Amino acid sequence: MSSLHVRHPVKRTYWSLLKRFLTFTTSYWITLGTSMTNSIEFFSLYERFLSLIAARLTFVSFCKSFKPSLSSYLNELIERKRYCLKLFRKFRHPYFAIVLRTFGNTIRKELFLYKRQSWQNYCKSLNELDTRSFWRKAK
Repeated sequence: MSSLHVRHPVKRTYWSLLKRFLTFTTSYWITLGTSMTNSIEFFSLYERFLSLIAARLTFVSFCKSFKPSLSSYLNELIERKRYCLKLFRKFRHPYFAIVLRTFGNTIRKELFLYKRQSWQNYCKSLNELDTRSFWRKAK
């Protein structure tokens, strides 16, 4: 994995469990809301309860897979195609349709070559004698 690659946290909340827990505690909060005289204090207490339970049922994990980025040349081609698509949608001129089609064909061919080259580099990186690294890469 490249040292420039940043791993972002992924939050997952168990919404079904949160819903079930809130269903069971609803009667308690209704009786507490009717018995408390200060409504602001009740709402702050209830809001605090909701944030705490949401935090308790939310788990943060980091993405373990690495998705390599495309080359800068391919990214530039894709950006040009998007710009051309924007112009085509705005003006509907046949020139932009032709340019858009040529960009699409060029990008398709370049992506094919890039994927082929990446796959060849990956296959060259496998060492025939080291089965441990092979199975790590095969996961």
